Amino acid sequence: MNDDTINSTRSLSLLADFCEEMETIADPLILFERACRFLPQLTETAFSSLLLFELPSGQLIYKNISTLDSPVTRWPRLVCRQIDEAVLQQGTVLTCDPQQADRFLILLDEEDGPWQRCELHLPLFWDGNHFALLSVGQKQNDAEFSVADLQLLRILGCLLSRWAISLSGAEKKRVTAPVGRRPLRCVDPYADIIGNSPAIQEIKKIIAQIAPTEASVLITGESGTGKELLARAIHRSSRRSDKAMVVMNCASIPETLVESELFGHEKGAFTGAICRRKGKFELAHTSTLFLDEIGDMSLPAQAKLLRVLQDGIFQRVGGEDSVQADVRLISATNKNIHEMIRQGGFREDLFFRINLVQIELLPLREHLEDVPLLIDFFLSQFNEKYHAGLSRINQELYRFLLTYDYPGNVRELRNMVERAVIFHNNPEAIRRMIHSSDPANQSQRLAEMERQHILAVLQQTDHNKSEAARRLGIARKTLRKKLGPSSS
Repeated sequence: MNDDTINSTRSLSLLADFCEEMETIADPLILFERACRFLPQLTETAFSSLLLFELPSGQLIYKNISTLDSPVTRWPRLVCRQIDEAVLQQGTVLTCDPQQADRFLILLDEEDGPWQRCELHLPLFWDGNHFALLSVGQKQNDAEFSVADLQLLRILGCLLSRWAISLSGAEKKRVTAPVGRRPLRCVDPYADIIGNSPAIQEIKKIIAQIAPTEASVLITGESGTGKELLARAIHRSSRRSDKAMVVMNCASIPETLVESELFGHEKGAFTGAICRRKGKFELAHTSTLFLDEIGDMSLPAQAKLLRVLQDGIFQRVGGEDSVQADVRLISATNKNIHEMIRQGGFREDLFFRINLVQIELLPLREHLEDVPLLIDFFLSQFNEKYHAGLSRINQELYRFLLTYDYPGNVRELRNMVERAVIFHNNPEAIRRMIHSSDPANQSQRLAEMERQHILAVLQQTDHNKSEAARRLGIARKTLRKKLGPSSS
């Protein structure tokens, strides 16, 4: 196998992994940020940058730079030129011709820097009001870009444009802050925290108090109570809100890969490590790292995490150089950490490190007065998503929802409202939904309801599994697993 074949296989493998990750993204800005981080790996270039502009004014409203080797410590001087009409119409990969510099948006730097020479520009479209430009620098060892490189970038550009256009516009208002400023709140941090009960009001007060600080936060509560939603609210109202929050689910990572996921690895560190990869800590530099289900982390991994939290310094797996990351940590678990400590399943010293502030989310059955507001919120959300036009929930279902005990908490309520919208309040479907919510055999019935929900979404997407997985917020392979062997 020659070098070109090996490189092509590696690039296609990276692109396939990236595409699968993108299926779970529901925010255009996060989509572009992940692409900016991914490009140096795909193209083996010194850096990539992301610029987001409003149209037709051309005002720069967001920027991001990602490098292959080290975090960016300063930004270059930015010079914006006129956007060529052909670029806006075609949105294809373009080389930057110095003789036609006025046709492009280019980064310039008065001092030396890895971004001093932008080699390629990848124009993308978010919607009719925004224009995004992904740029990449020189290839390693001053190599030339190959035809295969350009084809991969064209594929990536087409995919990113279509993903961004298809996503909901609910989060687009996030990118209206002027460049260079670090506001405490660029959007309403409570936008998705619905309810007027004393429990919800207390949560909002706590967010207002702790968000501007650097305090580590431990969020506890049953599954489905909204722990990640709360973490995002804290991040959005913090001084780090101009960067995307990085998320890692500790329960979904095999123990052998936890260290690599957290701290990254060098090329050749282990079988399958075909290139250097940044870990969650490095990706979350100057931002927030959310460790979900931290109670599922093994004791050896806990020890390594504790060591890094003490000074922020770590080494990638297989590496010798020290890397430092400035990270604010938010953790969450549905387990009883105090009981785990007593049984030796969780380190007490790590608990004290991550638990400067602890927030407990109550189960929905303990604040049922918020259910009507939640129903209205989810009904509006899914009416827009499915273009359903329902004015209200079926009355039989509504009465049931007001008194149900919600073993699955807010997530279960959300799913029930979504199913009501999908089936357009069909009385027979509603009766089946209520009947299957009987506490007896709850887990088995919930699994079947989930499967029926997935089948309904598949039908709406003409059995396009990738689109169905994106709408459901899960990976395509997770969708196949939930449907069972017959779906293959």
